[in-house]
Amino acid sequence: MRKAAVLSLRAGRPDRALVFSDALLARDGDDRNAHLIRARALRDLGRPVEAKASARAAWALADSKKERFATAMVMAQALASAGQRTRAQWWLRRAVQEAPNEALADRAIRDFKYVRARNPWLTRLSFSVTPDSNINNGSSSRSSFLNYEISRLLFGAPVEYELGGTALALPGVEYALGIDTRYRFAESPRRAHDLVFSADLRHYTLSSEAKRIAPGAKGSDFAFASYTLGYATRGLNLEDRGEYTVSADLGQSWYSGSEYARFARLSLGQSYSLTPATRV
Repeated sequence: MRKAAVLSLRAGRPDRALVFSDALLARDGDDRNAHLIRARALRDLGRPVEAKASARAAWALADSKKERFATAMVMAQALASAGQRTRAQWWLRRAVQEAPNEALADRAIRDFKYVRARNPWLTRLSFSVTPDSNINNGSSSRSSFLNYEISRLLFGAPVEYELGGTALALPGVEYALGIDTRYRFAESPRRAHDLVFSADLRHYTLSSEAKRIAPGAKGSDFAFASYTLGYATRGLNLEDRGEYTVSADLGQSWYSGSEYARFARLSLGQSYSLTPATRV
């Protein structure tokens, strides 16, 4: 019966494959292959919600990399058919990780690129934890000749000032999170329109040395956050040998929990293809 179900799928008869898979599951509810066949049949029948449920059941029963690869691929197909391309990309990444050989990994990568190209959402995340010897952009020297000209006029010579506290470089650890996301709300063969959002967040913790130098300072005193929202469009021109870009952004940043700056940007760009391999 399992062979008949597989042959029905290959013959383009998902309705028959569904009947066979249901019969197999009635006999054994833990038949992983039957769940997988059922998921593929439901996906081909345009029933992605049920297809996802069957694929999830198959994933729970998968014991080997080969089984997990096959299940991840079917789950990704069901999600893509439901328009959930971001989640489909996530499952295709899992398929790449579970691929039992390079050829199957390459297949999952090709599918990932195909889904990504058709996904209106594109998001990039970055996170880092970095030791920093100067989280506050303080001075590395304990003294400074401040107001050089005024000191020379008043005292006839520059006056050396002692620095302390947060005026000195404070060591610590930086925690940085970056988010860049784009939603393509309209697209034609010659033009695309995007809404874009970005966030840059940085938080700090002070080392024991920094706490000794500046006892009253806290890591949050140097925290930074910036958010940007904008619109971007790109399109073909110059007999399809050129590409133009236009973007406009509004943003605001905060430092130490207080408003730091507001900004607006307008960017224009133009490129031109001299040859298939050369663009200016």
